[in-house]
Amino acid sequence: MLKRGVALMVGVLVAGALVAGCGGGDDDGDASAAGSTITKAEFVKGAAAVCAASGKRFTAGIEKLLASKEKKSGQSREEELVFGTLIPTLEAQQRKISALGAPSGDEEQVEAILDGIQRMIDHLEADPTKYSEETDPYKFVEKPAKAYGVEACPFG
Repeated sequence: MLKRGVALMVGVLVAGALVAGCGGGDDDGDASAAGSTITKAEFVKGAAAVCAASGKRFTAGIEKLLASKEKKSGQSREEELVFGTLIPTLEAQQRKISALGAPSGDEEQVEAILDGIQRMIDHLEADPTKYSEETDPYKFVEKPAKAYGVEACPFG
């Protein structure tokens, strides 16, 4: 009877520990919290694919805007491009790259890429006219991405 009671108590403690360890957590959505099972090669390949898909989405948005005769009230074509296509494309890209996770030990480099995307978004939201005025509007993303081995980002 004592063995059975001890086994039951151990079972309850193990179950409690499993329940306490699941869910909830303090995942704030950053790359380091997404997991560390991805290798650098897998991350670079995945991020390059995300950036290439983003480039296609952005190009399609430009083509759609240029083909459209209709203009949104109160927005220049440039603002339509920035707010209607570019920023949503960058936001999706940021989510998808973040979802890849960061290779163990490389969390800072991956976070620098994600921060670069956010800086570009913030920059464009603050003044969408800077998109065409900037000689290199992608500089916030390109530098950390290239430094990590993702050659064609934000748009591959």
